[in-house]
Amino acid sequence: MLRLTHLILVLFLVSIFLSQALADEPGVYFEFLNSKYNQHDTKLYDFLKTEFKSFIGQYPDSKNLPDASFLLGKVYQEDGDPHIALAIFLKTLFVYPNSERHSTAIEEINLIVANDRNYEEKQEAIKARINEPFENLDLPERHYRYLEFLYSLEQPKLYTWALNQYYQFLSMFPQHEQIDRVHRWIAGTYAAMGNHEAAVSAYLKYESLYPRSG
Repeated sequence: MLRLTHLILVLFLVSIFLSQALADEPGVYFEFLNSKYNQHDTKLYDFLKTEFKSFIGQYPDSKNLPDASFLLGKVYQEDGDPHIALAIFLKTLFVYPNSERHSTAIEEINLIVANDRNYEEKQEAIKARINEPFENLDLPERHYRYLEFLYSLEQPKLYTWALNQYYQFLSMFPQHEQIDRVHRWIAGTYAAMGNHEAAVSAYLKYESLYPRSG
């Protein structure tokens, strides 16, 4: 009888532990990724890129999103891609303006643009924008402002990343009032990349969807 009671107690405690872990699945998942990032193991970089992106997509309401976004940028930076890292740090600022990662993201951005000739012409514009107050807008508008600034950089190193972000925005916020401009940015980016066939098709798609757009 005593053994049965003991077994029931153990099973009860295990069930409590498992239910708590499941309730805080995003937190547990993030802490796992954070611990892996802190190993700074180059063999884990591809894994971490995929996993941080997966986390951000799976848990859009997680309190850990700003940290996950920032650490994704750090992984790209440590893996030798400062351009994608810059784009992600900028996204961290625009999309999570009130997070504790705000100041550290600004520091990383300043470090990249100060040491990369690709950003000489845009350095002052970038510095001016990241030091402006970020308005407390709703989530779709914060994403839109990020894309708007990303497009204004006209940086070839960011074209592929930007296209991915534009298409992601179309999927996430199909009813946004400025969605037609995002379609124009897609066409413009294809043109800037020299992919004229895709650019023409994207412009035709834009004109078909928004014939009255200015």
